[in-house]
Amino acid sequence: RLGRALRALEPTALVLAGRRAALDTIGRLVYSTRSGGRQIQIYDYCGALPETGASTVRRLDAASVAACQTLLDRSAQPQIVARDQRTRRAALVS
Repeated sequence: RLGRALRALEPTALVLAGRRAALDTIGRLVYSTRSGGRQIQIYDYCGALPETGASTVRRLDAASVAACQTLLDRSAQPQIVARDQRTRRAALVS
């Protein structure tokens, strides 16, 4: 079901939150997200993943306002890059 939701919504981020999910469940979510072909950032909020140091999932600040600001800042970056790439392509064609 996650794969269909990702294709329909086309999100730029997936936030994992909570503390009761089993690692294999979280692993399946991360795998499904990354195997979809889109560049989706995955974040841990409030300790959904154990602290191992080897994780490729970025951690968000425990404070909700700071976590929200981080997501807003990072979600704006791909749009800026995409707009710059379109501008460069248009300049090359002209």
